[in-house]
Amino acid sequence: MKKRILVALTTLCITLLTGCGMRAEMEINPDLSGTVSMEVDTTSEEEKQIERYMNSQPGSTSTTYADMMKEMEFTANGTKVLNGKEHNSYILSQKASAKEMKSSFLELTGDKAVMNIAQDSQTSTSQMDANVTGDLDGLDGYDIVISFPFQVAKTNGELQPDGKTVRFDAVKLVKEKTERIYAMSAQAVAQTGKIKVSGVKNKGAYKKLMTMKVSSPGVITQFRVNGRAQSGNEFAVKKDGAYKAEIETAAGTKQTVIFCVDRKKPTTNVKNNKVYKKNLKITFRDKLSGVKKATLNGKKIKSGKTIKKNGTYTLKITDKAGNVKKVKFKIQK
Repeated sequence: MKKRILVALTTLCITLLTGCGMRAEMEINPDLSGTVSMEVDTTSEEEKQIERYMNSQPGSTSTTYADMMKEMEFTANGTKVLNGKEHNSYILSQKASAKEMKSSFLELTGDKAVMNIAQDSQTSTSQMDANVTGDLDGLDGYDIVISFPFQVAKTNGELQPDGKTVRFDAVKLVKEKTERIYAMSAQAVAQTGKIKVSGVKNKGAYKKLMTMKVSSPGVITQFRVNGRAQSGNEFAVKKDGAYKAEIETAAGTKQTVIFCVDRKKPTTNVKNNKVYKKNLKITFRDKLSGVKKATLNGKKIKSGKTIKKNGTYTLKITDKAGNVKKVKFKIQK
């Protein structure tokens, strides 16, 4: 029940209402454990809308917004004014182990941290914490404030006077199409922006589903495949197709990798085991990866070649992914 309420509440705040306010705070200890706090600010009208929605769901029992927040362990925290409107404030604070803290980040070490804030069709979230996905335009505000266990030398947020705390305006960053937020120490900044790609090669063609992984000694700020932001640093191919991956680091290094997955054999107009009683013009193609090589009785042949002599033939077509189409036929005029 708690998870269902949290998902619905998050969705409503982001997409259906005129504007909630949210604030996530993280204080990370040197051992990477820490404290996570979440503040949700809603107007009285928004709370009524949420109540109506939740109470209309199958199997639900009549409940108030305040009861929902209490069930999720939020406590009332007074009122505040956002965008000229009075909001009721609710806050939740919990301790988190290093494992739990790391689960909110793509990377979290003693000298760098990277978190995804971009929408990804492969990602769904049931957490109202700093690991935000979705369109934030409907919010009156969403601040992510993180105190890191290191002096921050480079970040795409607003560094605070203590040199370790950074405020990220999530609504602004998403509007600017920023996909990831990050902070790193001088040690991480000094490292190169070199990008390592494994699993696939540029211009590679594969006849099985592949998983592409990217990494960098610095910080990867963008990882897109066919124009879609990825929530992590790997992309698992689920169907045949052409793919274009674009990677960028905080150091400004960019890399593009183009590859395809093709599990289908080339096609040809020649029928297997058929006897042709006239000249035969052989054509073949491969739509996705392309034809790498074709032979007729062991000799190279190009598509469009006309065969006039009687005989028994074997046509073998291999595409760039390694799929092979083999056809045997006769010409007997």
